Amino acid sequence: MDNRSSVTEYLQSRNDEYALENLVAMIFLGLIMFVGFVGNCLVFLVYLTKMKPSTTRCFILALSTLDFATCLICIPVDIVDIRYKFTFGEFGSTPCKLSAMFVSFTSFASGNILVAVAAVRHKKVCYPTGPQTSIKAAFIAIFLSCVSSFTFSIPPTILYGGQTKVLSEGVNATLCTTSDFYVNTRLPLAYNGFQFVLFVAAMATLSTLYVRIWKGVARFADVKKWSWKNKDVDNSDSGFVSKNHVSVSKHSTQESVSFEVHVSTTGKGKTPPLSDKSCLGRSDTIIRRPSKRQRTARRTTLMLFIISLAFVVSFLPHLTLMAVRALHRDRIENLAGPALAAYNIFLRSYFINCAANPFIYSYCNVNVRKEIAAVVSLRHFRK
Repeated sequence: MDNRSSVTEYLQSRNDEYALENLVAMIFLGLIMFVGFVGNCLVFLVYLTKMKPSTTRCFILALSTLDFATCLICIPVDIVDIRYKFTFGEFGSTPCKLSAMFVSFTSFASGNILVAVAAVRHKKVCYPTGPQTSIKAAFIAIFLSCVSSFTFSIPPTILYGGQTKVLSEGVNATLCTTSDFYVNTRLPLAYNGFQFVLFVAAMATLSTLYVRIWKGVARFADVKKWSWKNKDVDNSDSGFVSKNHVSVSKHSTQESVSFEVHVSTTGKGKTPPLSDKSCLGRSDTIIRRPSKRQRTARRTTLMLFIISLAFVVSFLPHLTLMAVRALHRDRIENLAGPALAAYNIFLRSYFINCAANPFIYSYCNVNVRKEIAAVVSLRHFRK
C-alpha cells in the first residue's frame, strides 16, 4: 500500500515538473483555444445569419465548425496530456484513441474542403461563363470530404493508446501515444508516411489551382489596361463600345460577372492581350472596369487563398518534427527546459490555423468585420 502510494506521489511530482517546464506551451495552447473558440463562434454566427446563401458561405461554415470543434475538444485534451504527461494513459486507452482520431479527422476534413474550395474558385475565375458549382453540390463536397476524412482517421483508433515507459527510477509511467502493441512495429511509421503523402498531394493540388487562378486574374487585369489604352474603344455605362461595329454580350455567374465585347471590324483592329486560352476561353474578349461584384469575388478568392496558405504553413513544423522524431527518437526524448517547451508548441503547430482563420475572414471581408464588431458591441441587442 505504501509502495503504491509512493509511486503515485512520484509520478505526480514528475507530472508537476513536466508541466512547469511546459508552462509556456500550455499557456500558448490555452490562448489559441480561447481565441479560436470565440472567433469561430462569431464567424459561424455572422455567416449563418447575415450572409446570403452561396457556395463560399457553405465552405466557410464547414471550416469554422471544424475549427470550433478542434478548439472545444482537441486542444483541451492536449493541454491535459501535457499537464499529466506520465499518468494520462492511466485514464484508459479510449481518450487517447478518440483524441488522436478527432485530430486526424478535423485535419483531413479541413484539407479536403480547402481543395474543394480551390476547385470551385478555379471554375469561377477560369471558366466564368460555364456551369458553376451549386449550393447543393457544395454540401455534397463537404459531406464526401467528411466521410473520406473519417475513413482516413480510423487507424489512430487502432494504433494509439497507453504506452508504458520505464523512468530512470524504475517506475512505470503510462503515456498517451502509440500503444505498446504497435510501438515496435512499422505501422505507425507507415501511417505517418501516408499522412505526409496526402499533405504533399493536397499542397500540390492547391498550388496548381491557385497558380491558374491568379494567372486568370492577371489576364483580366491586363485586358482592362489594354482596353482603356485602346483609342478605338470608348467606355460607357453598359460596357466597352467600339467606334466600329461591336456586339456586346453579358454573362453572369453567382459570384463573378464578365462583360465580353466581340470586335467585328472590317478595317484594322487591335486584339486584347489574351493569347493563352487555357484559363479564359476566348482570345478576343475584353472586360470593362471591374464591378463591385467582381471586386468582391476577387477579395473572396484572396481570402480563401490565404486560408489555404495558412493551413499549409501551420502543418509544416508539425510534419518536420514528426520526421525528426522518427529518425532521432532518442534526442527528442532527452529534450528538457525551453527546448522541450518549443518542441511541444511546434509539434502542435496545426492548432494555430484554428485561431488564425477568424482573423483572415474579418480582414478580407469588410462586411464580416463590421458584423463581428456589431455583435461584440452588442449593438443588435440594444433598443
